[in-house]
Amino acid sequence: MNWSSTSDFKVQLQRLWERGELFAELFDGEQIFPLRLKLKGPSSAEMAHRFDEIRAWISEMRSMPNCRVVMREINHRLIGKNFIPAEVWLDSTDDALTWIGKRKDFARLANIVEVTRLQQPLLLPWLKRNPFIALDNADKWEQLLQVVDWMQAHPRPGIYTREVVIPGLHSKFIEEHASLLSQLFDEVLPGEAIDRTAAGARKFAARYGFSEERPLIRFRILDERLALLPGAGDQDIALDWETFARLNPNVRRVFITENKTNFLAFPSLPESMVVFGAGYGFEHLGAASWLFHCDIHYWGDIDTHGFAALHGARKYFPHIRSLMMDAQTISQFQHLSGNELKAHEAQYLDNLSESEQSIFSALKAGKWGKGFRLEQEHVDWDYANAAIRAACAGDTREEQRASSRPLRLHYNDISTYLRPSKCDLRVYLAEQGAPTDGISPHDEAIRHLALRHLHSQRDALGDCLDLSLLEDDARISATLEAIRSRVPIIHKPLLAVQCPLAGAKVEIVGEADFLILEGDDYVIRNVSLLRRIEANGLASHQAPVSGGQLFSWLMQRSVQEHPSRIEILNGQNEIISVPDTDAALLRLICAILAAKFASAEPYSPVGWSKCMGCRFNTRCWNAANEASDVALLPGVDQELARILHRQGVANITALISAYDEKGLANVSRVHGDRSIRVGKRAGTILAMARAFSTGSPVWLQPPELPQALNWVVIDFEGMPPHLDGPELVFLYGMQVFGSQPGPYMSSLADCDAESDAQAWRLFLQNANSIFAEYGEIPFVHWHHYEPTMLRKYTERFGDPDGIASRIADNLIDLLPVLQASVALPLSSYSLKVVEKYIGFSRSQSEYGGEWAMSQFLKSLAAGDEGARSQILQSIQLYNQEDLEATYAVLSWLLTHVTLRNDALPAP
Repeated sequence: MNWSSTSDFKVQLQRLWERGELFAELFDGEQIFPLRLKLKGPSSAEMAHRFDEIRAWISEMRSMPNCRVVMREINHRLIGKNFIPAEVWLDSTDDALTWIGKRKDFARLANIVEVTRLQQPLLLPWLKRNPFIALDNADKWEQLLQVVDWMQAHPRPGIYTREVVIPGLHSKFIEEHASLLSQLFDEVLPGEAIDRTAAGARKFAARYGFSEERPLIRFRILDERLALLPGAGDQDIALDWETFARLNPNVRRVFITENKTNFLAFPSLPESMVVFGAGYGFEHLGAASWLFHCDIHYWGDIDTHGFAALHGARKYFPHIRSLMMDAQTISQFQHLSGNELKAHEAQYLDNLSESEQSIFSALKAGKWGKGFRLEQEHVDWDYANAAIRAACAGDTREEQRASSRPLRLHYNDISTYLRPSKCDLRVYLAEQGAPTDGISPHDEAIRHLALRHLHSQRDALGDCLDLSLLEDDARISATLEAIRSRVPIIHKPLLAVQCPLAGAKVEIVGEADFLILEGDDYVIRNVSLLRRIEANGLASHQAPVSGGQLFSWLMQRSVQEHPSRIEILNGQNEIISVPDTDAALLRLICAILAAKFASAEPYSPVGWSKCMGCRFNTRCWNAANEASDVALLPGVDQELARILHRQGVANITALISAYDEKGLANVSRVHGDRSIRVGKRAGTILAMARAFSTGSPVWLQPPELPQALNWVVIDFEGMPPHLDGPELVFLYGMQVFGSQPGPYMSSLADCDAESDAQAWRLFLQNANSIFAEYGEIPFVHWHHYEPTMLRKYTERFGDPDGIASRIADNLIDLLPVLQASVALPLSSYSLKVVEKYIGFSRSQSEYGGEWAMSQFLKSLAAGDEGARSQILQSIQLYNQEDLEATYAVLSWLLTHVTLRNDALPAP
């Protein structure tokens, strides 16, 4: 019996509480009451056979307090005329709160909202999003608001947090509540008061301009001719990391050692420096961009944590070489080894060379004894001096650099490396001239929009010197002359610089979209369709940001001018300022150069999101399929694929042979600052591998689906937020399938706000008509786009009759249900891949989400109404067949489960 009970109504109300919907009236006066609760009653067949139970159920419903039960008359062929509950309503917020026992919490939140509205109204949107965080801090909310008041009056104060004096607050209050205060500050402070770079993202003090103790970097110049204080003898110097980053001494070789005695005993060497200790703290040393022009050697302990520190160092300086961390040193001093109390958890460290990873793995395996550790101080100085001299002899000499042809990095290499997501192989293949796929209609549409956006900005700026049609050499000369002549606006300037970088001679070429003269200095401005530009563009792989930073770096070296700022004009026509970060930029350049000029083709696992839109997509996927690469398995992410590949487990057959579920679950790797294991994913990954190897599905558990005779399938087609114009669902499609199927229903929008709202309202009307005919019916969709857009459009245009909320309550994402139920011999659980596997076929030869977007853009540009109508009909047909394909997968899943039910394990 699945009839509604009082506990079901409490669950519904608790869900509304947890979603914050009961708080709406506190913020904007919206009333969701009277509120109709979802009611499930007996069917006609049950009425004939379970009359006594139904009578008890009716009595329970009618006796419920704090609610209104609406009865309806029925005339049943067996039991005659009777009244049964048809609707259950709550008429007020107080009734709902009484049901779930939340009246006190609601009153506390109401007080918080009122205080905030009077004192800090800018925080009301945050409160609406985070009511439970506020409730957890209700006893100190007014004190938190006092700190926000103080911060608004003293942006970027330049003092320590404990120096802040606010009556009634103790000196540790800010640091004890830094995490919450950070959220509040971000809501109310102006953009210029917040440092959104990587440093600001990590540290509260840096983000909001408080003082903090700056770590010191200790070093010795090993060439007395380059001493910072001439005539002062051997100099052991410690500088804060920011001063060290600005130092730029005339050295071309740097040694880093973790042992103090070794640091102090390091021999004199020409053009060299030794730095004491970095370990896991390379973050601050990494700010010194001048180190990229030096050869760097790292001498750490030979144990698993020593190699983990080396791995971390290469995140900041990819060209670091290890020193005396090899098998020869182990052999020479093995008898002096100590014990590493706890080995590093990771089994694989991505930034180690083949030989270094081999030693790391051997240490983990106990080749030289369990917990083997050889500390630096146990290496005698005769051996160390010889190794240091040999390292110096092996460094790239200036004369060798001068005689060699420079490696060339073009600004387009950055975009190639970062888009659609970071890939070493892509820049290597581009350098090798490998064949590419053709340009898709979607890419062509995006290119057209990008040019339109760029030309619109050029027109807005007015008269400019346009260098875009010149050849590279002529552009560089013209750019230099234009800068010297102080031309007000330069379109498509180009600069080039040759310099030593990471042990090689490099020529770097970069362009900007515009140079704009403001006063005495130039502003660099790039134009992008991206709607959201992160301040730390390198971390988020946004090529327009790093392109602007590259041009700034080139200006400083070619014309000795520092631009006043770097700007991005984003897809919403907003000007976003981005930081000038030489160290992060050079780190990116080194990574690109290493991939571009690799001696052999680098391994780069395929992935659907990574490879979608890449011009080498066909080439790489064909190669992965031929090799039966482990990266084809859903659940094997990029990092795990690299680990398995480095272990010699390159294909799916080898994975099945090498690992059982327990062994694969224990495979760990470094992720950020911690180690993570494969864990529970191991069973599913191995099931996928077995499915691949046999070509047959491996059934895991019965699907967690409700029993239903009819199902609504919904599918939305939309424009992503990085295109110009608002984020848009331009087509809502839905259809009922099952024992009582219904017609295809759709609503279409244009790019204007009125049409957008009309399409949303029509979609809700269509859904309401289905509810009216079928009752509470499951709404099936594929993946997360539909619930995401339901939520966003409810926020945009509202849900006055609660239809969107009812849809959300009945939503079933078929993708995770399928993934949990069966391992398929497929490299993707994309609907387009799964539907072909089960035998579904379409009527159109061209289709897909990107195709639909490009066709929609084409329809907007069509001048002829007949042509536009034809394009929209083709999109609707694609959408309708998406619905049919989703239901086909659902039917296939239910049919196979019915046939195989006895063989399936319990969920």
